[in-house]
Amino acid sequence: MSYQKGWIARVQEYVPGTVIDLQTLSYTLEPCVRVFPHCRPMVQVDETWFYGKYMQILLIAIAQDGN
Repeated sequence: MSYQKGWIARVQEYVPGTVIDLQTLSYTLEPCVRVFPHCRPMVQVDETWFYGKYMQILLIAIAQDGN
C-alpha cells in the first residue's frame, strides 16, 4: 500500500490538477492458503514474439510443485 501512496504522491506532484480517487477493500488470502495443499504439480508454458530489432520468440516456463 505504501508503494501506491508514493506513486500517487509523485503523480500529483508532477501533474498538477490530477484527481485521484483510490478506494480499496480489505481482503484475506485465507482461502488460497487453505486450498494450496490440494494443488497438483503444474507446468505452464507461454511464448511471446519480439518485434523490431530482435525478431525472436521468448519462451517462458513456470513450474509449481505442491510440496
